[in-house]
Amino acid sequence: MGSFSLSGGVEVFGFISPSNTTDQYPVIDPLYGIDGLRNVNTLSDLNLIPTLRRRAGMLVGVSGGTTFYKLNLPPWNSTLSDWSIFNSGGGISGDYLPLSGGTVTGATIFTNGVTANTISASTYLNLPIDVFVTGGTYDNATGTATFTNNTGGTFNVSGLFTGATDVYVTGGTYNDNTFTFTNVTGGTFSVSFNSVSGLTINGDLNVTGSTIVDGLTATTISATTYQNLPIDPDTYITAFTYNNNLLTIDDNSGNTFNVIINDFTGLTINGDLNVMGNTIVDGISANTISATTYQNLPIDVFVTGGTFSGGVITLINNTGGTFSVSGISSFDTFVTGFSYSDNTFTISQNSGTTFSATIDSVTGLTVNGNLDVIGTTSSGTISATTYQNLPTDIRVTGGTYSNGTATFTNNTGGTFNVVGLYTGGTDVFVTGATYSNNTFTYTNNTGGTFSTSFNTLTGLTINGNLSVTGTTSSGTISATTYQNLPTDIRVTGGTYSNGSVTFTNNIGGTFSVTGFVTGDTFTTGFSYSNNTFTINRNNGQANLTATINSVTGLTSTGTISSSVLSAATYQNSPIEIQAACSDETTAITAGVGKVTFRAPCAFTLTNVRASLTTAQTSGNIFTIDINLGGTSVLSTKLTIDNTERTSVTAVTPPIISTSTITDDGEISVDVDQIGDGTAKGLKITMIGTRVW
Repeated sequence: MGSFSLSGGVEVFGFISPSNTTDQYPVIDPLYGIDGLRNVNTLSDLNLIPTLRRRAGMLVGVSGGTTFYKLNLPPWNSTLSDWSIFNSGGGISGDYLPLSGGTVTGATIFTNGVTANTISASTYLNLPIDVFVTGGTYDNATGTATFTNNTGGTFNVSGLFTGATDVYVTGGTYNDNTFTFTNVTGGTFSVSFNSVSGLTINGDLNVTGSTIVDGLTATTISATTYQNLPIDPDTYITAFTYNNNLLTIDDNSGNTFNVIINDFTGLTINGDLNVMGNTIVDGISANTISATTYQNLPIDVFVTGGTFSGGVITLINNTGGTFSVSGISSFDTFVTGFSYSDNTFTISQNSGTTFSATIDSVTGLTVNGNLDVIGTTSSGTISATTYQNLPTDIRVTGGTYSNGTATFTNNTGGTFNVVGLYTGGTDVFVTGATYSNNTFTYTNNTGGTFSTSFNTLTGLTINGNLSVTGTTSSGTISATTYQNLPTDIRVTGGTYSNGSVTFTNNIGGTFSVTGFVTGDTFTTGFSYSNNTFTINRNNGQANLTATINSVTGLTSTGTISSSVLSAATYQNSPIEIQAACSDETTAITAGVGKVTFRAPCAFTLTNVRASLTTAQTSGNIFTIDINLGGTSVLSTKLTIDNTERTSVTAVTPPIISTSTITDDGEISVDVDQIGDGTAKGLKITMIGTRVW
């Protein structure tokens, strides 16, 4: 028999077999042979097959045979470029479907299931009806949007932002033409109602009193716009009664409404005023209420002098009577001097403190004595006629109030008291408001409410155009109100010819609009070559082209065949690695190396997260660090706030300082700091994109 031994080989004169038929140990392992068919777990294992065990054309299955790779001809560089995906005719499937992103070039076959949202029947002749989105829902708790298409199918888009809080108005107050609104977060914003631009009113608008309307045009409010409106009779007050702070007002339509008056500010009285009962009058001076103003009152009683001793002021009035005011500070604070520079007064007190007041403008100034004015001053406001020989003006400069007595101080240093003021009263003020159907309902601190109807506006000033829709009473804004306005001019018809439209209005005038397209433009055909679609149009129009280098969001429900789909096409594919750093029941302690593992491939780290099964309730903030080869990859560590179970809600987010994670790099997790020691069940998640 001839020798069949090869150089360096071992001659075998029979097949290799187990020792007996019950022995289950395999006689060969393809992983340690050359050529043939074998299986490995990951693409990294595929690239690690040594050169001595490689032969061009050999087949290797990855991930349980879901994808097979065929070895190309040498030379090899131990990367995925050494291999080609082996397709036995069934197409590409498994981990690569559905496709998202990437570039498809060359001869690409879409066998079925291409959705009409991305490639439609209009683009590809003879395709079935377009499939398009008809509606959808959103779940704020999970961040997932579920869309429904016209065939009844659905698909989800997840990873949307969650945790947003809706900010809406919860109440509001009104004062001096300003609405102040409060939202659900406690924030406020104000709206001034001194002027209105572009106001649109739905419903009836009743305007009474003097109303200024700037920019009112005939196209918005005129006789033509409001023709055939009924005549709205004037509504006016016919009578009123007053009892115990309640003013009841009747109008000519038979309606009544009530106004509760607890206090007055800035009241001007023309004529006689009869006051009964206890009345609180803050800051009232003899110029406004006196014996002269109120006939049949006894002689005015006023302070003529007084003494001060030990915190008690004893005052004497013009009838010879006296009364005392106690509780006065025995240390008198008074002005010792002041200086003026560039519109700023600096005032010094005997206590050593100073305060400043900047005066850029003065309205209603009363000057006692000589006034020296330097610079340009308008003679209409300050002149010799106004200020010559005027005596010294005595005016109130301050005052105090205690238990029904107001003590006023004037500019000469004198004082006088007003006694008998009402005590024990409760201030009633607005605490909130609601709005419904043109009515504001206000609530005060006593629990009472009052309403204000917004159907009628008095003194409304409108800047700009006013557009009114709905039914508006002609007695308030109509041809009668705005007489002498021109007739509304509106389009009544028109004709079209050769790219020009000629419109006719209601006064017989015409105007034209030109430049319309005179021929219908439509698609007559298309072609595709090397990622470029060329669309042909009629009527001599230039062709349209669209180059598609990448497709995002493509959904394929069938098989896509291509000779160029490879790892290079799918670079930047996402990768998520999650590791448990403790069990679920044992309290976590601070320390290094809670878990150690190796990176399954090279990737770029873009985000990190941590979570707990049981949150700690108090103490130091729970802090985690992630290391690569013993060195931290974070410049700001991961934290989980007290009572929280995830780092996503942490006040301080982590910052990644090392984003490049090497293949097979050693990753370890440390717990740098804990709180009250009740945290359990720690996991970390590393998120990134694979580097090929």
